[in-house]
Amino acid sequence: MPAPAVLFMIDAIPRLQDTVVATLPSSYEPRGAGARVTVRPAVVLVWEWQNGGLQLDIDRTTLIGRELRSAIYTVTEVDVNDFLGVVDEPGFAATREITASAADNASLAPPSFAPFVAVLGLLKTFDWQDDFLFDYRTGTAMFGEQSIEFHRPLRVGELVAIAASISDVCEKQGKSLFDVIEVTFEITGSAEGDRLMSGQQSYILFK
Repeated sequence: MPAPAVLFMIDAIPRLQDTVVATLPSSYEPRGAGARVTVRPAVVLVWEWQNGGLQLDIDRTTLIGRELRSAIYTVTEVDVNDFLGVVDEPGFAATREITASAADNASLAPPSFAPFVAVLGLLKTFDWQDDFLFDYRTGTAMFGEQSIEFHRPLRVGELVAIAASISDVCEKQGKSLFDVIEVTFEITGSAEGDRLMSGQQSYILFK
């Protein structure tokens, strides 16, 4: 059954006087004087007319508590070596060479590689449009703050699982209006109770 549609009649702007029919999530809300709206239940269509004074916002606070899809990431030797090629880890590289005969030590990934795994892993857990109500093709997004607690080192060759959820959303005003979406995550190994790292990652979505 298709989602209910919304019928908009916008008389304030001559070029938008035609009737428009569309389907969008219920978190969309219209603003602006002069817009006459007829709504069929449950969803509201949002128009953005950049030069016409019609300000339209998306309420992303409804996303708080959303569980994101699970994802996996394999810590490969290739990725670690590529990372060490651009990140200065002389102490770690020397330690790996000296302890090459010890399998456990030789297979460790550098500590600074862990945030890289968190960033890549989290990008697999969400869809910009479906989960963040954001069109990355036309909008601007940035990575925000990242906070990680490490529980044990990463090892080359292991498969890790990423679980994440949206823990908070807040609207802020700088030079432009933007939303900050905070995602809480946990990364685990293959064994039960094997926690590698946990923390928060925020994403900045400009309106």
